[in-house]
Amino acid sequence: MNREKRLALRVVSEYYDFSSTKSVEILCSYENNDFAKILMELLVKSGVRNIFITYTNGIMCEEINNGYRKYLDDRISFYKERISEEFIRITILSPFPLPVVITDEISEYQKHLSELSFLNDYLIESPRIMIVKPNQLWARKLGLTLEELWDKVDSFYDSLDSYDSIKEKLNNYQINKIHFKSDEGTDCIFELTPNFKWIGKKISWNGHTFQANAPSLEIFTAPKKFSGEGKIVFTKPLCYHGKIINDMEIQLHNGKVIDNKNLDSIISLDSNLSYIGEVALCPYKEGFYYSTILDENSGCHIALGNAYPYGIENKNLINQCPYHIDLVFGSDSLAVDGIKEDGSVIPIMRDGKLCTL
Repeated sequence: MNREKRLALRVVSEYYDFSSTKSVEILCSYENNDFAKILMELLVKSGVRNIFITYTNGIMCEEINNGYRKYLDDRISFYKERISEEFIRITILSPFPLPVVITDEISEYQKHLSELSFLNDYLIESPRIMIVKPNQLWARKLGLTLEELWDKVDSFYDSLDSYDSIKEKLNNYQINKIHFKSDEGTDCIFELTPNFKWIGKKISWNGHTFQANAPSLEIFTAPKKFSGEGKIVFTKPLCYHGKIINDMEIQLHNGKVIDNKNLDSIISLDSNLSYIGEVALCPYKEGFYYSTILDENSGCHIALGNAYPYGIENKNLINQCPYHIDLVFGSDSLAVDGIKEDGSVIPIMRDGKLCTL
């Protein structure tokens, strides 16, 4: 079986039960068209009848250039109809897709994307799947053959370490603060929300169980919006819309970024990007992949911006933002402690590895 077919089978058989799904949107760049069609065939066999492919470059750009207002109105109408069908989105992520030509029409379209905010709200509350798939441009950027890149990506997919047993033990400890400290300079404490639950590979939400990110090794939650205190020194670059940002730090007080290094261009995008939306645990691995999902599965990280509500009882306590930007600060020196309400300390990680709890 070829590797694309194997990955498509994973999506349909492992990440969600599609048997009662009416509508699926496959979101991908144009060079993943053949893979999207493989996925479509398997979804049809699973009983899905309405399947739509939306391209993030190529054809889509041509449509926008023919008039952004008509394109945006068509998108709004399209997604309102899909929402009425309770659609599920599958996003195929391949760094360094075919280039997008930015024109005045596309720039105007991007300025009015807030009109699609109802779609983001729907996707947060509904099952959605994001999968990593190798391509030739990405392999070339890493100095690898395509087969070598598939080997590396499959090593994440094939990992048996979902850490779900540790997640359950952590939930039983009922910690209310978490402390990160490393030799690189990270020393930061977050307060967690009352009665929260750590979330792992599979998410149970609104009556559905799904795997939002694939591959997935992390355990994550959302901290209280105004709780972060201290410094975080990031250990892996950030690849944001093809731009690489290195040597990043933030200083937090009352949960807000009050000082930063090399992150002004990100934080200035929205006022709530100055607050933390996620803290996540993951053992440290060397390497940088230009892929947020792979990189965040290689070490502990936080996300600036939006907090996902999974496992949170009071959503008013967590951050809300149009953006969610993951930044890795894991290292082989990182220590993580959970702090209970009585002040007792639970060792969670030492030397970048999860402890046996």
